Amino acid sequence: MKNMEFTTELPGAEIFDPEEEAKLQEEVERIAAEFPRFSLADIRKGLGVSQTELASRMSVTPQKVAEIENKGIDVSVWEVLQMLNCLGCELEIYAELDGKKMDLKFP
Repeated sequence: MKNMEFTTELPGAEIFDPEEEAKLQEEVERIAAEFPRFSLADIRKGLGVSQTELASRMSVTPQKVAEIENKGIDVSVWEVLQMLNCLGCELEIYAELDGKKMDLKFP
């Protein structure tokens, strides 16, 4: 069995030459600009809504709004749906099977 040594060095040169790496970085930046990401807090703040006001709309406490905003990937779809609906936004999710997109709609 081959002796495997632990290393913290990334195998950059073996994977990409500098020119390819620069092209890849440009593409990553283009995609990020074309499809920006926003947190729930970013959306709320962008709409000029306070946590207290949103909490009132959602019939929850401001602490619950803060908890939902800070959950990261542990937030439930239903919490996101409720928050976005109370902000006047829609949530669109789709499933894909064999190249066919199927939109899931939430009331």
